[in-house]
Amino acid sequence: MNSSLDIIPRILQGDARIIESLYREHREPFIRWVQQKYSVQDDVAVELFQVAIVIFYDNVISGKLTELKSSVSTYLYQIGRNKALEYHRQRQRHGGDQLHDTLLQYMSQDLGTEHEEIEEDYLIIDQGMQQLGEPCRSLIYGFYVLNKSMEELAEEMNYKNADTVKNLKYKCLQRLRKICDGLKGLNGTV
Repeated sequence: MNSSLDIIPRILQGDARIIESLYREHREPFIRWVQQKYSVQDDVAVELFQVAIVIFYDNVISGKLTELKSSVSTYLYQIGRNKALEYHRQRQRHGGDQLHDTLLQYMSQDLGTEHEEIEEDYLIIDQGMQQLGEPCRSLIYGFYVLNKSMEELAEEMNYKNADTVKNLKYKCLQRLRKICDGLKGLNGTV
């Protein structure tokens, strides 16, 4: 473990061992933390860590960071937090797998499904969404992918109010769950 006081001067002197040491020391704890805290997959967690190390290094070299007011890990975690939030914002903006992630989380919460098994269910959810039909498909897509509020959906879909839409969303998710359970049975993945 390196003293926070000598890290910046060693980086500025070109000591490559200090970066290697920081990388080894903080990699696994950072990756576990970002996966738990921000629900990202392994490859994203590794990338976020590498970005945090590069930003830390660049900030030292450029003179933006001249002294640590906290530990190196706190500094890295703060960068990681910002980058993880940015990652999720980009996924939301571009649709990404947000619908699948949210639905998979919902579908598996009562089943105690492990993460690896959840990923295998992507295809089943796609098939289930196709079988679900309207208005459920539009409602689920509007809420989970387009991030529309219950009020917006009520107005767009000509429902009485947000409570009506909320009740319908619940019923649609229950129906989707039943469809997906049936598809799992057909595919032999129960």
